[in-house]
Amino acid sequence: MLVQVKTLNHLALCVALAASAAGCKFNDERLAERACGPGGECGTDRICCSGYCVLASTCQEASVSDSTVDMGPDLDPTNDRDFDGVANDKDNCPDTPNPSQRDGDGDGLGDACDCAPTNKDFGPALVDVGSFSDDKAFTTVESGNTWKVVGGTYQQQAADGVHRSKHSLADLADVSVSVSVAIIGDGDDKLTLPDSEEVSMAGVIARVANAAPGAGAGYYCGVDRRGARLLLARTTGSDIGDGTMHLFADPFATPGKILSTGVRLDQPYTVTLRVKGSALSCEVVLPNTSRVELTATDTNIARGGIGLYSVGAKAQFERLKACGPN
Repeated sequence: MLVQVKTLNHLALCVALAASAAGCKFNDERLAERACGPGGECGTDRICCSGYCVLASTCQEASVSDSTVDMGPDLDPTNDRDFDGVANDKDNCPDTPNPSQRDGDGDGLGDACDCAPTNKDFGPALVDVGSFSDDKAFTTVESGNTWKVVGGTYQQQAADGVHRSKHSLADLADVSVSVSVAIIGDGDDKLTLPDSEEVSMAGVIARVANAAPGAGAGYYCGVDRRGARLLLARTTGSDIGDGTMHLFADPFATPGKILSTGVRLDQPYTVTLRVKGSALSCEVVLPNTSRVELTATDTNIARGGIGLYSVGAKAQFERLKACGPN
Protein backbone atom coordinates (compact mmCIF):
# COMPACT_ATOMS: atom_id res chain seq x y z
CA MET A 1 0.00 0.00 0.00
CA LEU A 2 1.13 3.56 -0.65
CA VAL A 3 0.51 6.66 1.41
CA GLN A 4 -0.41 9.23 -1.23
CA VAL A 5 0.51 12.79 -0.32
CA LYS A 6 -1.60 15.31 -2.20
CA THR A 7 -3.00 18.72 -1.29
CA LEU A 8 -6.59 19.60 -2.18
CA ASN A 9 -7.31 22.89 -0.35
CA HIS A 10 -6.93 22.85 3.43
CA LEU A 11 -9.39 19.95 3.89
CA ALA A 12 -7.53 17.39 1.79
CA LEU A 13 -6.58 14.22 3.67
CA CYS A 14 -4.14 11.43 2.98
CA VAL A 15 -5.85 8.19 2.01
CA ALA A 16 -3.93 4.95 1.54
CA LEU A 17 -5.64 2.35 -0.59
CA ALA A 18 -4.67 -1.31 -0.86
CA ALA A 19 -5.01 -3.41 -3.98
CA SER A 20 -7.56 -5.48 -2.07
CA ALA A 21 -11.22 -4.52 -1.94
CA ALA A 22 -11.01 -3.64 1.75
CA GLY A 23 -8.33 -1.00 1.22
CA CYS A 24 -6.76 1.14 3.90
CA LYS A 25 -8.46 4.42 4.69
CA PHE A 26 -7.72 7.11 7.26
CA ASN A 27 -11.33 7.52 8.38
CA ASP A 28 -13.32 10.15 10.27
CA GLU A 29 -13.30 8.30 13.60
CA ARG A 30 -9.56 8.71 13.98
CA LEU A 31 -9.16 12.31 12.82
CA ALA A 32 -9.20 13.97 16.23
CA GLU A 33 -6.52 11.71 17.69
CA ARG A 34 -4.37 11.83 14.54
CA ALA A 35 -3.89 15.60 14.17
CA CYS A 36 -0.25 16.62 13.54
CA GLY A 37 1.68 18.69 16.07
CA PRO A 38 2.10 22.48 15.68
CA GLY A 39 5.23 22.00 13.59
CA GLY A 40 3.93 19.00 11.66
CA GLU A 41 5.24 16.53 14.21
CA CYS A 42 3.99 12.94 14.23
CA GLY A 43 5.00 9.90 16.22
CA THR A 44 7.37 7.16 15.16
CA ASP A 45 6.52 5.65 11.76
CA ARG A 46 3.92 8.35 11.07
CA ILE A 47 3.91 11.07 8.42
CA CYS A 48 2.01 14.35 8.44
CA CYS A 49 -0.25 15.15 5.51
CA SER A 50 -2.65 18.11 5.38
CA GLY A 51 -2.64 18.34 9.15
CA TYR A 52 -3.13 14.64 9.97
CA CYS A 53 -0.75 11.83 10.97
CA VAL A 54 -0.88 8.56 9.02
CA LEU A 55 0.80 5.36 10.21
CA ALA A 56 3.33 4.73 7.46
CA SER A 57 3.80 1.13 8.57
CA THR A 58 0.10 0.46 7.98
CA CYS A 59 0.01 1.58 4.35
CA GLN A 60 3.10 0.84 2.31
CA GLU A 61 4.07 -0.46 -1.16
CA ALA A 62 0.86 0.59 -2.90
CA SER A 63 -0.11 -0.14 -6.44
CA VAL A 64 -2.82 2.53 -6.22
CA SER A 65 -1.94 6.22 -6.26
CA ASP A 66 -3.42 9.71 -6.39
CA SER A 67 -6.09 9.14 -3.75
CA THR A 68 -7.51 12.06 -1.75
CA VAL A 69 -10.69 12.88 0.11
CA ASP A 70 -12.35 16.29 0.20
CA MET A 71 -14.33 16.48 3.44
CA GLY A 72 -16.54 19.34 2.28
CA PRO A 73 -16.55 22.90 0.96
CA ASP A 74 -13.52 25.07 1.65
CA LEU A 75 -14.38 27.63 4.36
CA ASP A 76 -12.82 30.97 5.18
CA PRO A 77 -10.19 30.25 7.88
CA THR A 78 -11.56 33.11 9.97
CA ASN A 79 -14.84 31.19 10.21
CA ASP A 80 -13.29 27.71 10.58
CA ARG A 81 -10.26 28.04 12.81
CA ASP A 82 -9.66 24.29 13.17
CA PHE A 83 -9.99 23.66 9.39
CA ASP A 84 -12.41 20.72 9.68
CA GLY A 85 -15.10 22.04 7.31
CA VAL A 86 -17.55 23.04 10.07
CA ALA A 87 -18.13 26.75 10.76
CA ASN A 88 -17.05 27.99 14.20
CA ASP A 89 -20.59 28.86 15.32
CA LYS A 90 -21.82 25.34 14.48
CA ASP A 91 -18.69 23.39 15.49
CA ASN A 92 -19.00 21.43 18.76
CA CYS A 93 -15.17 21.46 18.96
CA PRO A 94 -14.19 24.76 17.29
CA ASP A 95 -10.49 24.38 18.19
CA THR A 96 -10.12 20.63 17.52
CA PRO A 97 -10.63 19.12 14.04
CA ASN A 98 -13.67 16.81 14.11
CA PRO A 99 -15.54 16.77 10.79
CA SER A 100 -17.84 13.99 12.05
CA GLN A 101 -19.06 16.19 14.99
CA ARG A 102 -19.55 13.02 17.02
CA ASP A 103 -21.01 13.67 20.52
CA GLY A 104 -21.47 10.35 22.30
CA ASP A 105 -22.93 11.68 25.56
CA GLY A 106 -25.08 14.39 23.95
CA ASP A 107 -23.71 17.22 26.09
CA GLY A 108 -23.08 19.56 23.16
CA LEU A 109 -19.31 19.05 23.33
CA GLY A 110 -17.80 16.84 20.61
CA ASP A 111 -15.99 13.66 21.61
CA ALA A 112 -12.76 15.01 20.10
CA CYS A 113 -12.52 17.76 22.74
CA ASP A 114 -14.68 16.29 25.52
CA CYS A 115 -12.57 15.32 28.54
CA ALA A 116 -15.28 12.83 29.59
CA PRO A 117 -16.95 11.76 26.31
CA THR A 118 -19.15 9.10 27.95
CA ASN A 119 -20.44 11.24 30.84
CA LYS A 120 -22.64 14.25 30.13
CA ASP A 121 -22.00 15.81 33.56
CA PHE A 122 -18.35 16.57 32.75
CA GLY A 123 -16.62 17.98 29.68
CA PRO A 124 -13.94 20.71 29.88
CA ALA A 125 -10.40 19.41 30.41
CA LEU A 126 -8.70 20.90 33.47
CA VAL A 127 -5.64 18.59 33.59
CA ASP A 128 -4.44 16.19 30.91
CA VAL A 129 -1.06 14.54 31.50
CA GLY A 130 -0.27 11.61 29.23
CA SER A 131 3.34 11.13 30.27
CA PHE A 132 5.01 12.68 33.32
CA SER A 133 8.09 14.73 32.45
CA ASP A 134 8.28 16.39 35.88
CA ASP A 135 6.32 16.72 39.12
CA LYS A 136 6.24 20.52 39.31
CA ALA A 137 2.45 20.58 39.56
CA PHE A 138 2.51 18.32 42.65
CA THR A 139 3.23 18.83 46.33
CA THR A 140 3.87 15.74 48.44
CA VAL A 141 1.95 15.69 51.72
CA GLU A 142 3.74 13.11 53.84
CA SER A 143 7.42 13.59 54.74
CA GLY A 144 10.15 11.68 52.93
CA ASN A 145 11.21 11.85 49.31
CA THR A 146 9.08 8.90 48.17
CA TRP A 147 7.51 10.34 44.99
CA LYS A 148 9.68 10.20 41.83
CA VAL A 149 9.24 10.75 38.09
CA VAL A 150 10.58 7.62 36.39
CA GLY A 151 10.47 6.99 32.65
CA GLY A 152 7.36 9.08 32.02
CA THR A 153 5.54 7.70 35.08
CA TYR A 154 5.00 9.17 38.56
CA GLN A 155 5.94 6.63 41.22
CA GLN A 156 5.31 6.40 44.95
CA GLN A 157 8.21 4.24 46.14
CA ALA A 158 7.48 3.61 49.84
CA ALA A 159 5.50 0.45 50.60
CA ASP A 160 4.36 1.24 54.15
CA GLY A 161 1.75 3.72 55.33
CA VAL A 162 -0.33 6.41 53.60
CA HIS A 163 1.30 8.62 50.97
CA ARG A 164 -0.36 11.50 49.11
CA SER A 165 0.73 13.92 46.40
CA LYS A 166 -1.51 16.93 45.84
CA HIS A 167 -1.91 18.59 42.44
CA SER A 168 -1.87 22.39 42.17
CA LEU A 169 -5.44 22.36 40.81
CA ALA A 170 -7.50 23.41 43.82
CA ASP A 171 -10.87 24.54 45.19
CA LEU A 172 -13.16 22.38 43.07
CA ALA A 173 -16.66 21.30 44.02
CA ASP A 174 -17.46 18.98 41.11
CA VAL A 175 -14.79 17.10 39.15
CA SER A 176 -14.02 13.85 37.36
CA VAL A 177 -10.44 12.69 37.88
CA SER A 178 -8.89 9.55 36.41
CA VAL A 179 -5.47 7.91 36.27
CA SER A 180 -3.84 4.68 35.16
CA VAL A 181 -2.34 3.08 38.27
CA ALA A 182 -0.32 -0.08 38.84
CA ILE A 183 0.56 -1.45 42.27
CA ILE A 184 4.22 -2.41 42.09
CA GLY A 185 4.82 -3.56 45.67
CA ASP A 186 2.95 -4.41 48.87
CA GLY A 187 3.58 -3.10 52.37
CA ASP A 188 1.99 -2.36 55.75
CA ASP A 189 -0.96 0.04 55.51
CA LYS A 190 -0.41 1.32 59.09
CA LEU A 191 -4.19 1.62 59.48
CA THR A 192 -6.88 -0.03 61.58
CA LEU A 193 -9.74 -0.37 59.13
CA PRO A 194 -13.34 -1.39 59.96
CA ASP A 195 -13.03 -4.84 58.37
CA SER A 196 -9.68 -5.46 60.09
CA GLU A 197 -8.06 -6.35 56.78
CA GLU A 198 -4.75 -5.10 55.48
CA VAL A 199 -5.01 -3.12 52.24
CA SER A 200 -2.58 -2.51 49.42
CA MET A 201 -4.34 0.20 47.45
CA ALA A 202 -3.68 3.19 45.21
CA GLY A 203 -5.62 5.62 43.04
CA VAL A 204 -6.96 9.19 42.88
CA ILE A 205 -8.28 11.72 45.39
CA ALA A 206 -10.86 14.49 44.94
CA ARG A 207 -11.84 17.40 47.19
CA VAL A 208 -8.46 17.32 48.91
CA ALA A 209 -8.52 19.92 51.70
CA ASN A 210 -6.26 20.90 54.61
CA ALA A 211 -3.78 18.19 53.67
CA ALA A 212 -0.90 17.77 56.12
CA PRO A 213 1.03 14.75 57.42
CA GLY A 214 -1.51 12.55 59.18
CA ALA A 215 -4.40 14.91 58.45
CA GLY A 216 -6.69 16.28 55.78
CA ALA A 217 -9.97 15.68 53.99
CA GLY A 218 -10.57 13.92 50.71
CA TYR A 219 -12.46 11.24 48.80
CA TYR A 220 -10.34 8.30 47.60
CA CYS A 221 -10.98 5.89 44.73
CA GLY A 222 -8.60 3.04 43.97
CA VAL A 223 -7.88 -0.65 43.60
CA ASP A 224 -6.93 -2.81 46.58
CA ARG A 225 -4.61 -5.66 45.60
CA ARG A 226 -4.81 -7.58 48.86
CA GLY A 227 -8.60 -7.53 49.01
CA ALA A 228 -9.06 -7.83 45.21
CA ARG A 229 -11.61 -5.03 45.28
CA LEU A 230 -12.48 -1.50 44.26
CA LEU A 231 -12.50 0.86 47.24
CA LEU A 232 -14.14 4.24 47.79
CA ALA A 233 -13.06 5.98 50.99
CA ARG A 234 -13.14 9.26 52.90
CA THR A 235 -10.86 10.97 55.38
CA THR A 236 -11.51 14.11 57.42
CA GLY A 237 -9.61 15.83 60.21
CA SER A 238 -6.97 13.61 61.81
CA ASP A 239 -8.29 10.29 60.47
CA ILE A 240 -5.01 9.27 58.83
CA GLY A 241 -2.97 10.18 61.90
CA ASP A 242 -5.45 8.15 63.97
CA GLY A 243 -4.90 5.19 61.66
CA THR A 244 -8.31 5.08 60.00
CA MET A 245 -10.27 5.76 56.80
CA HIS A 246 -14.02 5.54 56.26
CA LEU A 247 -14.71 2.87 53.62
CA PHE A 248 -18.00 3.13 51.72
CA ALA A 249 -19.95 -0.09 51.43
CA ASP A 250 -21.44 -1.71 48.34
CA PRO A 251 -25.19 -2.59 48.29
CA PHE A 252 -24.38 -5.76 50.28
CA ALA A 253 -22.89 -3.70 53.13
CA THR A 254 -19.32 -4.89 52.67
CA PRO A 255 -16.48 -2.39 52.17
CA GLY A 256 -15.76 -1.82 48.49
CA LYS A 257 -16.71 -4.03 45.57
CA ILE A 258 -14.99 -7.35 44.85
CA LEU A 259 -13.20 -7.64 41.48
CA SER A 260 -13.58 -11.16 40.12
CA THR A 261 -10.37 -10.85 38.11
CA GLY A 262 -8.35 -9.87 41.18
CA VAL A 263 -5.80 -7.05 41.20
CA ARG A 264 -2.48 -8.13 39.74
CA LEU A 265 0.91 -6.77 40.68
CA ASP A 266 2.38 -4.46 37.98
CA GLN A 267 -0.90 -4.48 36.03
CA PRO A 268 -2.21 -0.98 35.16
CA TYR A 269 -5.84 -0.20 35.99
CA THR A 270 -7.69 2.97 34.98
CA VAL A 271 -9.61 4.34 37.97
CA THR A 272 -12.00 7.30 37.80
CA LEU A 273 -13.51 9.24 40.68
CA ARG A 274 -16.45 11.54 39.95
CA VAL A 275 -17.84 13.89 42.56
CA LYS A 276 -20.93 15.99 41.80
CA GLY A 277 -22.77 17.54 44.70
CA SER A 278 -23.24 14.76 47.25
CA ALA A 279 -22.95 12.00 44.62
CA LEU A 280 -19.74 9.94 44.49
CA SER A 281 -18.80 7.44 41.78
CA CYS A 282 -15.66 5.29 41.83
CA GLU A 283 -15.01 3.24 38.68
CA VAL A 284 -12.28 0.93 37.42
CA VAL A 285 -11.67 -0.38 33.91
CA LEU A 286 -10.35 -3.94 34.13
CA PRO A 287 -7.79 -5.48 31.73
CA ASN A 288 -10.65 -7.24 29.89
CA THR A 289 -12.17 -3.72 29.33
CA SER A 290 -15.15 -4.43 31.60
CA ARG A 291 -16.10 -1.71 34.07
CA VAL A 292 -16.94 -1.96 37.77
CA GLU A 293 -18.49 0.98 39.63
CA LEU A 294 -19.12 1.73 43.29
CA THR A 295 -21.38 4.67 44.20
CA ALA A 296 -22.21 6.49 47.41
CA THR A 297 -23.58 9.78 48.71
CA ASP A 298 -21.79 11.96 51.23
CA THR A 299 -21.88 15.60 52.33
CA ASN A 300 -18.83 15.78 54.61
CA ILE A 301 -16.49 17.49 52.12
CA ALA A 302 -17.75 20.38 49.98
CA ARG A 303 -14.76 21.19 47.80
CA GLY A 304 -11.00 20.90 47.42
CA GLY A 305 -8.21 19.84 45.07
CA ILE A 306 -7.16 16.61 43.41
CA GLY A 307 -4.30 14.23 44.07
CA LEU A 308 -2.80 10.76 43.94
CA TYR A 309 -2.33 8.34 46.83
CA SER A 310 -1.19 4.92 47.95
CA VAL A 311 -1.85 3.00 51.17
CA GLY A 312 0.33 0.01 52.04
CA ALA A 313 1.68 -0.07 48.51
CA LYS A 314 4.30 1.13 46.10
CA ALA A 315 2.47 2.46 43.04
CA GLN A 316 3.07 3.79 39.54
CA PHE A 317 0.82 6.40 37.90
CA GLU A 318 0.31 7.45 34.26
CA ARG A 319 -2.23 9.38 32.18
CA LEU A 320 -3.76 11.72 34.75
CA LYS A 321 -6.87 13.55 33.58
CA ALA A 322 -9.23 15.92 35.39
CA CYS A 323 -12.47 17.15 33.83
CA GLY A 324 -14.63 20.05 34.99
CA PRO A 325 -18.44 20.12 35.10
CA ASN A 326 -20.56 21.07 32.08
